Amino acid sequence: MESDVLWGCIVDDKVSKVAWLNRSTILFAGHEKWSLDPRVILLNNTAITEYSIKIQNVNVYDEGPYVCSILTNKRPKSSRVHLIVQGDTSSLYKDIDLKDIANQQQ
Repeated sequence: MESDVLWGCIVDDKVSKVAWLNRSTILFAGHEKWSLDPRVILLNNTAITEYSIKIQNVNVYDEGPYVCSILTNKRPKSSRVHLIVQGDTSSLYKDIDLKDIANQQQ
């Protein structure tokens, strides 16, 4: 069964740079795609405060850590999620709200 995974990284207007990474590989830097994998896409129809990626037809080779990294007011912040693929990979979705993380770190 083919399944997709979608992660939304919630950012605010103070963000100057943003990127999605998998392990040490940059998937997207801003709106520029660095990944050669055609299954990895940046969603353009999301809210201005959301920086979302989608991986289509997830397989075991996609397992591992994914990081949304942002730079705000010259301070880097990141949020991580670890993808585990097992058997039936029905729709996976995870929102990452970096504003909540920033408030917890203060």
